[in-house]
Amino acid sequence: YTIQDLEHVILSMAESDIFMETELLHYYRQFHPIAVWLEANLKISTRECNQYFWHGLPHSVQRAIDRCLQLKDPSYTQNEVPDYEKVLEAGQFTLLDDMFDPD
Repeated sequence: YTIQDLEHVILSMAESDIFMETELLHYYRQFHPIAVWLEANLKISTRECNQYFWHGLPHSVQRAIDRCLQLKDPSYTQNEVPDYEKVLEAGQFTLLDDMFDPD
């Protein structure tokens, strides 16, 4: 894997929208194996990994996840990009596919 592989995933996701949990999980499944390999092989740092994941999310999703993280963790600050696993968890909660489904 290369950083360009990771950037390709991020750019392709940035060109689409994420409205549902399944779309977020699709992004994560594409991102995760490349990022883990790059980090394990010292091609990117943990901080860079988190930044890459965050920047692949639409701004509206970033804002929603920020609000969720603030509610879950009073010590959360927007000064640093959050860990992408925490972003995924908050995003799954924020973008529940069946949140308003009456069934």
